[in-house]
Amino acid sequence: MGIVVRHNIVKLDSKGRILIPYHIRELLDMDSGSEFIIMSNYNGEVKLLPMVKGKTAEIRILMEDKPGNLTQLTQLLGKANVDIVMSQLKVIERGHLAEWHAIADVSECPNPKRLSTDIAKVSVVKKVTVEQM
Repeated sequence: MGIVVRHNIVKLDSKGRILIPYHIRELLDMDSGSEFIIMSNYNGEVKLLPMVKGKTAEIRILMEDKPGNLTQLTQLLGKANVDIVMSQLKVIERGHLAEWHAIADVSECPNPKRLSTDIAKVSVVKKVTVEQM
């Protein structure tokens, strides 16, 4: 038997709000104050990702802007079972300095509190903050 997916039609109110139906809120264990990442694509689709408390982390890394540095960091996170949900890289000074900001699912990471220490050990990293949400 396959997975049953329920669909609902919802309306945007005059203040730009959308009501998430009760059965979906209950299924995802969402309540008032729950936070989400909202993403859109060029096909006119919107994706809403709930940020699960204690299982989501915000990672900010200031690093040298050199080819391969981001790969080095994503491989380290992959080995720690961290799943990047979304990220953005901003070059501050081309060839010298960049900032990487990521939202990650750390639910499968054995020790999320150690991530900051492990990332800071990478030679290209100038500064790192990891905050569990």
